[in-house]
Amino acid sequence: MHPSVSVLILTLPLLYSCGDMDKGVTVHNTAPVVTFESPIEGTEFQVSEAIQFEAMVDDKETDPMELALEWTSDLDGLMQEGTTPSIDGLATFTTAGLSEGLHTITLKATDPGGQIGSDFMTVKVETDCLALTGCDYDEDGYTEEQGDCDDNDDTRHPGADEIENGIDDDCDDLIDEGTQRYDDDGDGYTELEGDCNDDNDGISPVAEEIADGVDQDCDDIIDEGTDVYDDDGDGFSEEDGDCNDDNSAVYPGAEEVSNGVDDDCDEVIDEGSDGYDDDGDGYTELAGDCDDTDPLVSPIGIEVCGDEIDNDCDSYIDDEDDDTDEDGDGFSACEGEERDCDDDDEDIHPDADELCADEIDNDCDGDIDADDSDTDADEDGQSACDLDCDDTDPDIYFGSIEICDLLGVDEDCDGEINEAGALGTLTFYADSDGDGFGGPMTTAACSVPDGYTASSTDCDDTDDAIYPGAVEVCDGADNDCDDSVDESGAVGETTWFFDGDGDGYGSTPLTACDMPPGYVVADGDCNDARADVSPAGTEVCDEADADEDCDGISDDSSAMGRTSWYHDWDGDGYGDPDDSELACDAPADHVSNDNDCDDWDDDISPAVDEVCDLYDVDEDCDGSVNETGAEGCEIFYRDSDGDGYGHDSEFLCLCEADDVPSYDVLNNDDCCDTDYYSKPGADYQTYADDCGSWDRDCDTVVEKEYTSVNVECTLACNLEVSGGGWAGGSRPSCGSGATFTDDCSFYTHWGVPYCDEDFTWEYQGCK
Repeated sequence: MHPSVSVLILTLPLLYSCGDMDKGVTVHNTAPVVTFESPIEGTEFQVSEAIQFEAMVDDKETDPMELALEWTSDLDGLMQEGTTPSIDGLATFTTAGLSEGLHTITLKATDPGGQIGSDFMTVKVETDCLALTGCDYDEDGYTEEQGDCDDNDDTRHPGADEIENGIDDDCDDLIDEGTQRYDDDGDGYTELEGDCNDDNDGISPVAEEIADGVDQDCDDIIDEGTDVYDDDGDGFSEEDGDCNDDNSAVYPGAEEVSNGVDDDCDEVIDEGSDGYDDDGDGYTELAGDCDDTDPLVSPIGIEVCGDEIDNDCDSYIDDEDDDTDEDGDGFSACEGEERDCDDDDEDIHPDADELCADEIDNDCDGDIDADDSDTDADEDGQSACDLDCDDTDPDIYFGSIEICDLLGVDEDCDGEINEAGALGTLTFYADSDGDGFGGPMTTAACSVPDGYTASSTDCDDTDDAIYPGAVEVCDGADNDCDDSVDESGAVGETTWFFDGDGDGYGSTPLTACDMPPGYVVADGDCNDARADVSPAGTEVCDEADADEDCDGISDDSSAMGRTSWYHDWDGDGYGDPDDSELACDAPADHVSNDNDCDDWDDDISPAVDEVCDLYDVDEDCDGSVNETGAEGCEIFYRDSDGDGYGHDSEFLCLCEADDVPSYDVLNNDDCCDTDYYSKPGADYQTYADDCGSWDRDCDTVVEKEYTSVNVECTLACNLEVSGGGWAGGSRPSCGSGATFTDDCSFYTHWGVPYCDEDFTWEYQGCK
């Protein structure tokens, strides 16, 4: 094989010749394939930011590590050359030196035979002014390094005017200083908050006012609350002698009124008013002194008879005043129609009762004892001072008729009441046994004598437990005198129960002193027609729900033949295997099976379809999660050869890829799933796939790689068909070999230029 010299071809075109005798054979060489992997096309980066470029390089005839790499930028030129990719064809290049702008990055790979393959991509490199402290992004004349505290805002920078906006405009770490919003004197208040002098920290809305002619508390009032200020507006300050500068009615020279206050500030209270004690008796007119010129007249003065003066100021004079009643019996000692004849004795006064044998005029009427008609109050002709034992009742006096009465009155004043022979006596019967009921012996009296009673119905007056109305007792006697012995209702009766089935337990009760035939002592039989049902019976599970042991519950927890029932908390018809109960019938919320694997969720049970979920829940309780065919599954095709394409005849509905090994792709585009190199997009191969097909790219059409025949060199010593072709007149079948015109070689012999066709033995590739 001769090297080609393109210069000679251009300078000596007429000397070129081609002939069969000059043809040679050479090896067919293809260019490397370069494919950029990262970064993504059009990605933006900052100036000085490190950028890593990655590409895959492949060559059919050459080991990747024998390829020479060259990295270039259309803006910055050559960046790196002479490097080689890794053994698996990965080429990487990292740089942080790209200039600002839109770069087209090109990677060229050159094989040892001089064939070149390349790929390119674009990236944008720009400057992020905001990320640089030395950049004036807002163009206000200051960078962050120069103190700009907000390089997004051209109104904020050192030297800017501070305005009321809650922002540090001049970047001095102070906000709104010098404005009404800022507290210049540091007293806690700004001008907007009412500080009337923001240059003096002693002046603010909460400052204490002092007597200096300055408004310290910013309320537009000067010196208020101090001794020099007239707080109540009465024309006088405390310094002027105002003794109460909170009350405008109190000041020197004010009119004194009765109010308990020193109105005129002369240290004397209420002088000359009704509230002042002019006569010095301890009482003012307001306190009730009815004559404040006389110290003997006051609310504590002593009322004097006959002076026509209200000495104690109670509006009453002389005998009209209760104070002239010394003994407090309601009558005055002063002269009058009802004068108390002895005002030292509260029992002697005009309304007192005249008393007998005390030789005193008790009622002040001039008569005493029996001479006073007041001692015969009932006017029955006998005075209480003589023989009348009750001078309030005209029917009671000495010699009157004695009457039987319940009040025990001595009508005849003989010292006895209801004595024998009195009008209205009754017959009473002797009660020998003291039970309140008498026998045949009688006596007459106004009231029941001791040992007697008004009743004569006792049937046995020797026994105090036997009488009419007594409690009948089971004792063989007629206790209540009704001519019946131990009748129904007698105390001490026993309750007997009728035993219809003879099992020793009765049901219908009957009370009697003695047990009737057919009755027993024990009760509680809930079915007196069945001898196997009684409190001593054995409970069994039965369809009739009989209560064999008569405990009020049929088929209860003690019954024989009980079944295990499982709690169905979620009500899905399946029970919790860890929560069971023995019972004849299913208790509430219980079922006969224990197949629920989560009894708190009614969406989980053997009756539920399995669902694909992220939490690996076993919805159908079969011990598996997200199994094949679960609701929500996707069709995954088997990719046996791992080429990313599945076969249409082998698929499963799975929740996730690889739930079943090898079933991990969603397409069914593979035409031979046992051959990695047979798949959509596959390249030409010189041998049939594992399935015996030449349709490598699965498009149902077999395409040959080289179709040109009789390919020869042109007059310019170039192939007439780019890429070459078969030297003969026919195309080999798939996988078959033949002579291939691969290139043209120029050479000279004895100064004469020649052109040889370079041949290789090639195999027909198909896909």
